[in-house]
Amino acid sequence: MIEKLFARSEDVFTDMEAAYGKLCSRIIRQILNQDREDTRECMNDVYLGVWNTIPPQRPQSLQAYICKIARNVALKKLEYHTSQKRHGTTVSIQEELDACLPPAKNEYDELELAEIMNQFLETLDRESRILFVRRYWYADSVEELAKNFGYSKNHISVKLGRLRKKLKKYLEKEDIYV
Repeated sequence: MIEKLFARSEDVFTDMEAAYGKLCSRIIRQILNQDREDTRECMNDVYLGVWNTIPPQRPQSLQAYICKIARNVALKKLEYHTSQKRHGTTVSIQEELDACLPPAKNEYDELELAEIMNQFLETLDRESRILFVRRYWYADSVEELAKNFGYSKNHISVKLGRLRKKLKKYLEKEDIYV
C-alpha cells in the first residue's frame, strides 16, 4: 500500500478501507462515544491525512501510522465538540492523562516523550501494559476493559489510576514535570 501511495494510485483507498477501516472506525467511535456521522467524516479525514503525508513520509508500520492519524483526527473532533459545549461535560481520555503528561512544545518534544512512554511501557507487566495501551491508545471504555479483563469497572478504574501515578513518577525520574 505504501508503494501505491508513492505512485499516487487512488485505488489505495479501497485497500486501506479493507485492511484498516474497521480498526480505525473503532478507534474513532470509542473516542467520539459511538457517533456514527462523525466517524464517517473522520474516516475521510484519516484517508486524506494518509494521502497528504505519504509521500514524503515512509512509515515502518502503515497500520500504526493510520491508527495514529485516526486517533488524532478523532481527538481533534472531540476537542471541537467539547469546546463548543455540544455534548455537556465529559471526561476525555486525554484529560485523564493531562495530570501526568507535560504539554509538548514542538515535534521534537513529542518524539522524545513517545520514546520515554515506550520505555515506561516496558517496565510494566504484560496485563498492565495491554490495559494502558487499550485505554490510552485505542480508547477502550472502562466498561469494555472490565469485560475483557474479567474485572469490575471499579477495579479497572483503580488500576488505571495507579498506572497514571506510576507514569507520573516515571516521568519525574526522567526529569519531566507537568
